[in-house]
Amino acid sequence: MTTLKTAGGDWQVDAPNGVTITPSTNTDGTVKSLDISIDYTQADLHDPQLGSILSIHFQGPEPNPTGAPQTGKAYTGLAVPTTIEVKNDTGGDMHGYSFYTVDDDFGLQGRFPKDLGQAHPDDYAHFHNITQSSLVDQNGTPNATIALQDPNFNPGAFGAPGSQLPLAAPSWINADGTIKAGAIEKLVGIATNGGVTIHSEDKPGEFGGSFSLNFYPYQVDPATIDTHSVDRQNLLDSQHNPDLLPSIKLADNNPNPIAGPGPGDPMAQPPSGTFTPPDPANQTTLMNPTLKTPTGSFTPVDTTMPQLTLMPNT
Repeated sequence: MTTLKTAGGDWQVDAPNGVTITPSTNTDGTVKSLDISIDYTQADLHDPQLGSILSIHFQGPEPNPTGAPQTGKAYTGLAVPTTIEVKNDTGGDMHGYSFYTVDDDFGLQGRFPKDLGQAHPDDYAHFHNITQSSLVDQNGTPNATIALQDPNFNPGAFGAPGSQLPLAAPSWINADGTIKAGAIEKLVGIATNGGVTIHSEDKPGEFGGSFSLNFYPYQVDPATIDTHSVDRQNLLDSQHNPDLLPSIKLADNNPNPIAGPGPGDPMAQPPSGTFTPPDPANQTTLMNPTLKTPTGSFTPVDTTMPQLTLMPNT
């Protein structure tokens, strides 16, 4: 568990094994920036509970548990420039992937994000300071096409907060690119530490602004997978006997765990062909564990973006 001190209180970050959280701090001890390193392995790919999704949980303060957020209001919260590094240790090439955030109260009692018209939305965790070149290889070379989406799966804003209004701050970063087996991919941007900004306000409600940050690859090339790393028959048998599963990485402090299909789920049909961002039905399944696992192919969404306008960083 990693503690991040903010002006509004402490945030607790619960990450699974293989994920390293490295904060830097200001002179007063508050968090200044964050570096996240993910070692994504076969255990994550074949995770029976999260369906190939690696989830990091951010538990925030709960200053007003009986209240509810109001559109247009601003609340203290976590706003931290962040770099995210992913090493592909599955043994197979990853084709297409997403980073996305989901609040703990998403969908509970009909709660869905509504504050989409503000530079800093108060009712969902989101990203700022992303550019069209924000995904780079270990040498810093951009190598993926990026499509951003807000929580309603409409196109999201690139750049600094408010620079592309009325487009909302994104909660989805979808990548059309390949992470080769053994390679490292990095999410960077125009925030003060050279990363993107993760922002979640301490909104009124029983969970505050608590959320999960998730990484999800859409396809792993089976032709490049080291077949010695997974006993395939045991993996199939584990559908009836969970004790046979490989050891998994899982943050255990999430009241609203995220579930969904994945390329490592032998009971799910993986997407085929060239990667495109998933359609809203599939994305909703990734955010809501009570919905049925989709089995169809993904279809494109409208990813047309206005011209990027850079503004001062926050």
